[in-house]
Amino acid sequence: MDNYMYFMASGVEVDSINDSLKDALSQCDITSSQLKMLASDRTDWRSMCKSAVQDFEARRVHELEAKRDLRKSGPPSASSFQCQI
Repeated sequence: MDNYMYFMASGVEVDSINDSLKDALSQCDITSSQLKMLASDRTDWRSMCKSAVQDFEARRVHELEAKRDLRKSGPPSASSFQCQI
């Protein structure tokens, strides 16, 4: 596969196709050696992709829920100010 580089309008280099593919595979816990082996057997490849995507989605949702819980909990009110009216 050729390694194409993409550039934004300002001339800044964006990730190549290979880099994007490697990132996606690593997020799904698929190594390059597994990729070559699994690509030869379509049934194993489909089941591996399906389970990897489900695991990835579960991790993503868990992280989003944790971030939301942290944001919603907020810092404790440490103010000891009392209104003197």
